[in-house]
Amino acid sequence: MAILSQPLQLGSLCFSISSLPYRGKQSFKDRVPKLVLGGAHKQGETMNRFKRIFGYLLLVASGCIFSLVSMANDPTYPSNATSVFVPFTNSTALPLSASPKIGIGFPNNQGTTSGTPFSVTMDTGSVGIYMGANYFTPPQNGVNDPSYVASCSETLTSSGVIYKGQLYKSSVNLYSGSHIVATASVPVCAISLRTCTTYARDCNPNESPNGVNYFGVGFGQEEAGQPNGTPDKNPFLNITQAGTLSPLPSYGYIITTQQGQPGVIIGLTPSNTQGYTLIGLSPYPAFPPDNPASTAITSEFQRAQANITVNGTQGAGSILFDTGVGTGYLSPPIGVNVSTTSIPSGAQCSASSTCVVSGTTVQVSFLGTAPNSSTDQTVIASFNYIVGSTANNPIAPVAVTLVKGSAPFLNTTLSFVNAFNYFYDGSNGFIGLQQLPTATAPSAGILAQSTAAPSQFVSTTPNAVGIQHLHRCFFYWVEQNVVNASDADKVTRYSSPYFYRYYPKNNTYVGVSTGKIGSTPSEVGVVHMGPADDKPQSDGSLSEWLAASGCK
Repeated sequence: MAILSQPLQLGSLCFSISSLPYRGKQSFKDRVPKLVLGGAHKQGETMNRFKRIFGYLLLVASGCIFSLVSMANDPTYPSNATSVFVPFTNSTALPLSASPKIGIGFPNNQGTTSGTPFSVTMDTGSVGIYMGANYFTPPQNGVNDPSYVASCSETLTSSGVIYKGQLYKSSVNLYSGSHIVATASVPVCAISLRTCTTYARDCNPNESPNGVNYFGVGFGQEEAGQPNGTPDKNPFLNITQAGTLSPLPSYGYIITTQQGQPGVIIGLTPSNTQGYTLIGLSPYPAFPPDNPASTAITSEFQRAQANITVNGTQGAGSILFDTGVGTGYLSPPIGVNVSTTSIPSGAQCSASSTCVVSGTTVQVSFLGTAPNSSTDQTVIASFNYIVGSTANNPIAPVAVTLVKGSAPFLNTTLSFVNAFNYFYDGSNGFIGLQQLPTATAPSAGILAQSTAAPSQFVSTTPNAVGIQHLHRCFFYWVEQNVVNASDADKVTRYSSPYFYRYYPKNNTYVGVSTGKIGSTPSEVGVVHMGPADDKPQSDGSLSEWLAASGCK
């Protein structure tokens, strides 16, 4: 069983904008030429003036900023990038009705498996490998062994189980049948203790943890009960050997049927990532990777952001694509009252009366820019379902449990695999969605009518990108043409609602807001704030700055 991820509470990290350096009281706007889309000012002239005034604090008060990775455009992968395929061991075709499993083994371990392959649940809702003694035996000298890393803990919030133990660096083989296709090097948590939370739904603290095995390949779960879940613990991101392949598979993985059967492609390439809708992710600087095997993995990322609509009311929230559970978890937008009922057969709701009633409508929309589109307010990917509609909608979960008192959030459950090919880019900070050919409309209807099936339960626009694309481009332009900062000369931090970068050599801050989802460039402004200001001061629209930087 995977971990139920609670919505991220980002407000715990903060800084005072008024404490940031600001030189002079003259308005930022007074020093910058008027920029007009298609106007007479040349980019070079604008850039030179921009350089002269860039000692000011610049805050891009943006809409949906998901990442500040320094990239000009979409993620690109080397032409010689490689990949390997790991098939699911418990399913040869879709739809999946249970969490997918893959074959792994520990080649140098003295446990009962002795390196022979066994099946584990491949869980995108957790991060890291957690094993009982039946699967992984700690070294005889325990924490005094050179392979010892640190203590570890993981909370399964869907059941209330807490596992604790010790991390030991180990090789782990990944199998296709009896053939080893790749080997990863990651710390493995050898579980020695099971305890329970106060809200535990299904937990016995006296039960032996020997038979436990979790194989987590997700991201952004550190504050959801997984403090050890940094990218260096993800085996798919830390491949150290793959037969004779060179370079090694890198950047991330794809859950797909592209190989003729369900499984995982490890390693992102120019060809296997074509035709996807790209959704950017915010960096997670509070949890950097600790000595990952792959030099491409330099950051952790937060969950995807989207608009969540429940019974017709919309709110901005986070989405967890989770192959580890079959029951969904929903925190609806503020002001939405969702009725609940007793647990139906096959559901794993948190308590006896927290299952959402049948007929509740749920829709998730990712906003961005479609190819050849002049606006970034387009819905580029979406899915929807009516609770209880599993018979005619493969993305609908078995049941949905209501989680109160949290920011809007939805756990998709494993059913998303039945509707999308999915990839995670752990280097550049993207997820990709590609609608499966089998995901067609079951019948006519309107989502808002709770008695009708959705007319289109999944949708993606190939090669579309989330609206963070324009802001990625803008920051890339700033760092290449204005700040002239090396990778070593920048520090990325988060303080609600801003992501910002500090460039020590220039004594300059650049930040972006993660405010309202859905804002278009014409509605978003560039602002500054000085010591005498009680709020950010406007300096024109972001669309003007995007024009100056050539971002479109």
